[in-house]
Amino acid sequence: MLLLKGKYGLTKDDDKAFGLLVQAGELGNVGAYNSIGSAYGLGKGVDRDAKKAKYYFDLAAIGGDATARYNLGVNEN
Repeated sequence: MLLLKGKYGLTKDDDKAFGLLVQAGELGNVGAYNSIGSAYGLGKGVDRDAKKAKYYFDLAAIGGDATARYNLGVNEN
């Protein structure tokens, strides 16, 4: 996500990038849900929240995102 990384001269804007990820997920991009889960898991741009991270990893994994399945396994307690 270019806004999240501040690439190509774009201003780094965590809030806008996060909002665009949510919108992409709602439109069916399961990779976006995995990125949202990672944001919550790491506390990048949002407060750390393990429950929300798991929720978004679950959404992505159900949609077929292999990385989300891996993230669920890594974060399993």
